Amino acid sequence: MRFLCLLTLITALPAWALEIEQLSVKRKGRTFRSSAVFLIDLPRDEVLLAALDFERMADVNPAVVDTTVDTLASGRIRVTTTLYDCVAVVCRTVVLVEDIQHHPTYRLSAHVVPSAGDFSAGRSSWQFDETAQGTRVRYEGEIKPSFWVPRLLGAAAFKRSLRRQVRATAMHLESLGH
Repeated sequence: MRFLCLLTLITALPAWALEIEQLSVKRKGRTFRSSAVFLIDLPRDEVLLAALDFERMADVNPAVVDTTVDTLASGRIRVTTTLYDCVAVVCRTVVLVEDIQHHPTYRLSAHVVPSAGDFSAGRSSWQFDETAQGTRVRYEGEIKPSFWVPRLLGAAAFKRSLRRQVRATAMHLESLGH
């Protein structure tokens, strides 16, 4: 679900300011694997700062209901996010707890805390690369809900939801940056 939150970071850009180069969601058993590459018409530092502003995630992503941020002794950030979203006709409130690390190479990595929240496993990685057109974001992740997800809500339904959230977040980021 963090991929939904962070991708929603990008959903606030106007369509002309966001180019989705690749978007993939696959389901294997109860695990969803996703990847995306998209270009945002903003400088890399602005995009990274927005991605790290977890407390404002609800302002950027309409699916985010609440976010709590704690700094751990290890230097990682523990983010607890309550989300409400609909995929096809199924709507649900879920809690996602992740430990997030900011790497000095313009990369973020996150790991689901399996003993908390509604997900039993998961990880994600975000790379922010500066280009002449703005920032290319490369995302890879997987998430395993601890709750039942109907087979009918397969990868295609999640992909449509993800694309919608990416556009909405990008439009919001653009409005903040300009």
